Amino acid sequence: MHWRDMPQLLSRHFINMWTPYTTEVNLPFKQSPNLLSSQVVWYMILYIPIPIFLLAFFGLLVTWHRRKRQLLIAYAVIALTIAQNLAFWGNMRFRAPIEPLLVLLASGALWWLVCDEPGTFRYRRKQKRVKKIYG
Repeated sequence: MHWRDMPQLLSRHFINMWTPYTTEVNLPFKQSPNLLSSQVVWYMILYIPIPIFLLAFFGLLVTWHRRKRQLLIAYAVIALTIAQNLAFWGNMRFRAPIEPLLVLLASGALWWLVCDEPGTFRYRRKQKRVKKIYG
């Protein structure tokens, strides 16, 4: 009955899915916030997911061309989990099944930046230097 509200609802579900933390009160690190371990966990929860998400997105872009066949199942699982979360819940807790896959894609981004294999960033830079030197 409210089809005009669906884009806004789905966009809010998508934004809530990628929120780094939950606001629940009974989490163990919130029960004793003065402990050093609780503070460390709190800062890790706040600051580590954003670089992982960005690196995972970049890893998706750089691995899509060269590793599409090997990572097709991972891509499908991520897409289906996001679709389910958008359609039903819109909660960051249901992102948990794909977090190891996001770390895999983040490592794919680091692979592209660091390795010398054909198709990676360093390989392309090396080829440009060789081409510049030898004309």
